[in-house]
Amino acid sequence: MYNTKYMHVSRRLFYLILIGLILMIQPVLAEPAASTLEHLTEGEIVQLLDGERLRSGSEVNRELQLLLPGSLTDHHLVIADAGKELFLIEALSLLSYPSGLKITTHEKVMLSLFNTLRSVSTQEGIEYISHRRGDVPAQLISRSYIVSEVGSREPLDDPVSKVLPEEETLIVYQDDTSFRGNYYEYTYWTNDSEIAVRITNRSKMKVFGLFKAIEADEMSIYVQIRPVDEGLLIYSLAVSSDLPAEISILGYKVNLSDSFTERLIAVENWFVDRLASDSIDYRKE
Repeated sequence: MYNTKYMHVSRRLFYLILIGLILMIQPVLAEPAASTLEHLTEGEIVQLLDGERLRSGSEVNRELQLLLPGSLTDHHLVIADAGKELFLIEALSLLSYPSGLKITTHEKVMLSLFNTLRSVSTQEGIEYISHRRGDVPAQLISRSYIVSEVGSREPLDDPVSKVLPEEETLIVYQDDTSFRGNYYEYTYWTNDSEIAVRITNRSKMKVFGLFKAIEADEMSIYVQIRPVDEGLLIYSLAVSSDLPAEISILGYKVNLSDSFTERLIAVENWFVDRLASDSIDYRKE
């Protein structure tokens, strides 16, 4: 006959192992969204939880309204000297977890998010809403790839990491509708709870590739992702100093503030679309 005492112990051990396995395949999330968003009003938090995207922007006020206090972006944010005019546009949204992210570990979630943010070649073909063409979708970026240094045009493959680094920098060449070919520096930071990237222009940005709009290193876009219980908090920010709201070229007016707002939206949408892509396998070792 079987020893009932050992059967009881074995059954308890089995359940303990089962519970451990269940915990291992669930993302270990730090906190609910509300505890991260204490700087927002109750109404804004409700909007986020309902799936709305919050926006804030100013060409005068230097106070950021949506930035997560103490976050990686907050720590690494570079704001121009007080004497310069400043353009700011922020966005904050809460994205429900893609199915793949729900059944893996927190470490794999963070690594997948990091590798997704570095897949810059997939920005080729992303679209924006062109007000100049009558508020219709138009291609924003036609070429996008990593290079070894500013000035190089030799494409490198998107890197894929197996370990999450604390910091990494890439140089990217992109050709877009508004400013033609330019070099950008992508700087990534990570910790146990967040991933952030700052995209800064390393070359002068010229409208149609001819008329100077922004000096090198005067424009940055930040994107930050923080997993919470309800999904992924995605904060994005475009900041530029001495950016004229509008310039006139041979009698043709170009609204630069609109251009950067649409660029910010396009980059955020690209990241969200990549997360939802069937080509990303979050369960891959």
